[in-house]
Amino acid sequence: MSIMTFLMIPNNQKEKIMQRKLSLLIILLLISYTHSTAFSQAIFQNATKETGLENAPSKSSAIVWGDYDNDGDLDLYVGVGSWGAWEPGPDVFYRNNGDGTLTDITKEVGLNKNIGACPHAGFFDYDEDGFIDLYLFNDDRVLIYHNEKGKNFTDVSEKLGMKPLQDFSWSGGYADFDNDGNIDLYIALYNLDLMYKGNGKGSFTNVSDKANLGQKNTGVNTVFGDYDNDGDMDIFMANGFFFGENAILYRNDGDFTFTDVTKESGISCGGHSAAFFDYDNDGDLDIYIVDGISSSVLYRNEGNKTFTNVAWDSGAFLPEGERLTVGDYDNDGYMDIFAMQWSGGVHLFHNNGDGTFTDVARESGLTDWFSAANGCAFADYDNDGDLDLYASGSGNMAFYKNEGNGNNWLNIKLIGTASNKDAIGARVVVNTGDLSMMREINPGCARGNIVPMAYFGLGKNSAANSVEIKWPSGRIQTMKDVPANQIIIFSEAQGLIQGKSVTSQGKLIVTWGKVKDKLYQNYPNPFNPETWIPYQLENDADVEIKIYSAEGRLVRTLNLGRKQAGSYINQNSSAHWNGKDESGEQVSSGVYFYVIKAGDFTASRKMIILR
Repeated sequence: MSIMTFLMIPNNQKEKIMQRKLSLLIILLLISYTHSTAFSQAIFQNATKETGLENAPSKSSAIVWGDYDNDGDLDLYVGVGSWGAWEPGPDVFYRNNGDGTLTDITKEVGLNKNIGACPHAGFFDYDEDGFIDLYLFNDDRVLIYHNEKGKNFTDVSEKLGMKPLQDFSWSGGYADFDNDGNIDLYIALYNLDLMYKGNGKGSFTNVSDKANLGQKNTGVNTVFGDYDNDGDMDIFMANGFFFGENAILYRNDGDFTFTDVTKESGISCGGHSAAFFDYDNDGDLDIYIVDGISSSVLYRNEGNKTFTNVAWDSGAFLPEGERLTVGDYDNDGYMDIFAMQWSGGVHLFHNNGDGTFTDVARESGLTDWFSAANGCAFADYDNDGDLDLYASGSGNMAFYKNEGNGNNWLNIKLIGTASNKDAIGARVVVNTGDLSMMREINPGCARGNIVPMAYFGLGKNSAANSVEIKWPSGRIQTMKDVPANQIIIFSEAQGLIQGKSVTSQGKLIVTWGKVKDKLYQNYPNPFNPETWIPYQLENDADVEIKIYSAEGRLVRTLNLGRKQAGSYINQNSSAHWNGKDESGEQVSSGVYFYVIKAGDFTASRKMIILR
C-alpha cells in the first residue's frame, strides 16, 4: 500500500489497519523469539578451569581423544603448532580421571619431547595388543608411539620403517584400505603421496608406487570414508584454494589402487578442513568443507556417486571457515556442525532435520572469540551421553561441557576381530521411532580423530527398535529393542560385551551380510617367501585356488575345502601359499597367476615373487 493510498483511508479504518499490523508484528516477534530459543535447550558451559585444562596449550591443531589405559573414559592428546607458522610444542597428554577432571601426565608417559609442529595425530591399535597406540604427524616425519599396556609410550617409528619424509607434508592418516583386518597408513606429500600397507602385528610395507596417489597437491587436510557404499574406504583431500589447487576425491578400487573421480563426482572446491558424515539420514556420506579464504561447501551425496553443493540453500554457508567438527550435540537424531573461522568467530549449525541448518552458537553458550582458529573436536569425555567440545585458537583455548537437554541417547563402541581392531570402516545403523541413522567409524576430521564409537541421539524415544552393525569383513550383527541411555560394546567375535537389550536378553542375533563373490590381490606383493590370498563368498561353496606360472604351467593347487558365505581377508582366514610347488620346492622369481573356483564363481589375478 502506498503512502497516498493510506492517507485517503478514513481515520477509523486507519486505526484498525494499524492494530492489525501491530498484532502481526507481535506474532512475528514471538515466532522469532521461539525460533531463537528452540535450540537453546542443549547448553554449553565453559568448564576449562574446573576440568583442569586452564593451562592447556593454544595453537592446537591436533586434538584427539582415546582411552589409552582402558579404564572406560577418554583421555586427551593435544598437538601444538602447524606448518611452521609459530614455535611449536611440546605437546601435552591428559589422563581422564573419571570424575570430570583431567591431569597432565605428559612427562609421566614419556611424551614430553618437542617433536616440532604436530598438525595431525590419532590413536589406533597398530599391533592389535588391545591398547591404542599414538600416531603423530609432523611436517617432515611420521612418529608412532607404542602403548606399553596403559603405562607409558615408546617411540617405535624407526623400527616400523617410518623414515624422514623427502618432501613437505601437512596431513595424513590411517584406515584399512584393503579390508584385510590390518590398519594401513597414508601420508600426503606434495609430489607423490606415501601408502604403507599394514601386514599385521606391527609391520608395514611401502606400496606407494602401486597406489599412485597425490600428484602435486598440498594435502592440507585428508579424511577417509566410503562415499560410494561399496564397502571400502575412499580418500578425500582438501587442498585449499589459497594454494591454487582443487580438492581431490580418490575412489578406492581395491588392491591398493585408487582413481581420481573429483570431476565426475561434481566436486570443485579447495578446503582447509573437511568431514564425511550423513547429515540428511539417507544412508550415504555427505561432505562438509571449510576454506580459510573462500566459502564453505556442503556436498549432498546423491547416492549415484555424485554430489551437489547445497551449502547456501541449507543455511550452512560460512565464509573463511578454518576448522570443523561434526556430531549430534543435542541428541535429536541429526548431525550438527561446529565450525571456526580464521578471523576468530565460532558457529554451531543446528541440523533442523529438514535439510536446513540454523546457527545457534550464541544461544547455546559458545560466545568465546578465538584469535585465528586452529582445532576443535567433539567427544563425550564424561560418559553422560552428550558431546562435549574442545576448541583452540592461536592465542587461547576453551573446553565446553554439554549440560544436555533431556533427549535420549545410545553410544556404541566397536571392537573388530576379523575386521581391524579399531573397527575403522564399520557402519552402525540405528532405527528408532521415525529416525533411521547411520554412523561410519572413520579416522576423523579437522585434524582430530574419532574414537571407535558411534554416538546416536534418539530424541524422546526410549529405545532403539534395532541396531545393525556392518563390519568391513562383511559380517552383520543385529540387536532388537535396545534401551536408551547406555554405552554398549560390541565385539565382532564375541557379540555383546557390555549393555542390555529387551527381547534378546543381551544376546545378539548374528547373521552374515550379503557380500559379493570377490578375489582380492595377494599380500604382500611382490613377496618372498610367502603370501596370503584374500577372498569373499556370496554363498557357501567348496573353494579351490590354483597357481600357474606365466607360461600356464600348474604350479600348486590349494584345496581350501567347504567355506561358509562371508569374507576371508585377514591372515587367519585367507588362503596361504608358501611359495613352493607340489613337490615342496621353492619356485623361482617371476610372474605367477592364481585362479579361484568356488561354486559358479571364478576369478584370477597375478602376483610376483622376488627371490
